[in-house]
Parts: sequence; structure tokens; C-alpha cells
Amino acid sequence: MPKNRRLNDLEKGKIDAFSECGWSCRKISDRMVRSKTVVSNYLKLKEKYGKKNTGGRPKSLSQREERKVVRLAATGRYSSNEIKKEMGLKLTKATICKIINNSDHMEYVPRARKPVLKPVHIKQRLEFGKRVMTWSDKWLEVIFSDEKKFNLDGPDGCRYYWHDLRKEKEIFSKRQMGGYSVMVWAAFGYNSTSDIAFIENRLNASIKSVS
Repeated sequence: MPKNRRLNDLEKGKIDAFSECGWSCRKISDRMVRSKTVVSNYLKLKEKYGKKNTGGRPKSLSQREERKVVRLAATGRYSSNEIKKEMGLKLTKATICKIINNSDHMEYVPRARKPVLKPVHIKQRLEFGKRVMTWSDKWLEVIFSDEKKFNLDGPDGCRYYWHDLRKEKEIFSKRQMGGYSVMVWAAFGYNSTSDIAFIENRLNASIKSVS
């Protein structure tokens, strides 16, 4: 019985034909005068039979699973850890990120920060701007003040997400009230600045006038 010789195309065709007829590996090997192991390996590997094994660690996910990972990321609603939990994967966060990064239409970017402005707010700001365009010395009487809320129950600043390059970028609407937070307030005018005030209650017009 020949050894150390791969099957040629004619032998492969015969094995395929015998297998389609329902012959067992033992019967095919006896008829072909080849070892049962060779016949069995060919029937298992088919197109991969005879190709050199380049080695390396096998892929953690199938192509179908990788496509699902990318689809979930493209929604913009899932982080890497949330995708892992949603799909029940036993992979590291780094591996999931690598799968998404390998996609040609995904990138990890920060959401653009923008306050929630309704049409009425936009109109009022435009009208105010037109009114003060002609001011000169009157600006000496103006004090600018602002407050900033630092959230303690989640990110207060830049939020990242998986962005599908085929879609418009998402905007992060900043939360002004609610949740556990620390509020600070300060003001400045033409000649000086105020101290930073830490607000314990809700910030309103009365508290601002007292400060």
C-alpha cells in the first residue's frame, strides 16, 4: 500500500464518487488501495486537503459572529463590554475592539458635544446678538456668569462610541439636571472675576442674585 503520497485529482474524484454511493472509508480504502486515514482525512478536509497548515491560533469567532459584533457596534448603542454581554462571548474587551477595528467602515470616535437647543432658543439667541451688536461702553456694565455640573454617576465630558463611517456622526446632548453631581458657579466682568461658588441646592435666579 503506497505511503507518504498525497491523493491525486483522479483518486480524489473516485473517493468522492464512492462516498456519494454510501461506501464506508474502510471499503473505499480497500478499493483504492490507500490507507483508511488518507481517505478519511480527504473526506473531512475536501478543498483544504493537501494545503500547508500555516499554524497560528484559530479564530475565536466565526465570520457570522464577527459580522454580528460589527452590526451591534454600528448601532452606536453598545460598548465593547455590552457587546460581550449581549452575545455571551468569552472574549476580552481588547479582542472585541480588534474585531470592530478590522472593519473598513468603523472607527472609535468621541460624540460631538452640543447643548439641547430648541428652535425658540435659537431664535432668542439670534435676536439678542442683533440687539447688542451696537453696544460699546455698555459692555463695561455687563457681568458674564456660568455654571458647570460635574456628574458623579457617569461621564460628564467626552463620550466615545463606535461610529459607522457610512452614517452621520452622533451628537452628545449634555445633561443639565438630574443624577448625583456637584454644581459650581462663577462670573467675570470688565474689571474683575468672582470666586468660584459651590451650589448645594438647585441653581435658580434667586441663588444667582445672592451669589
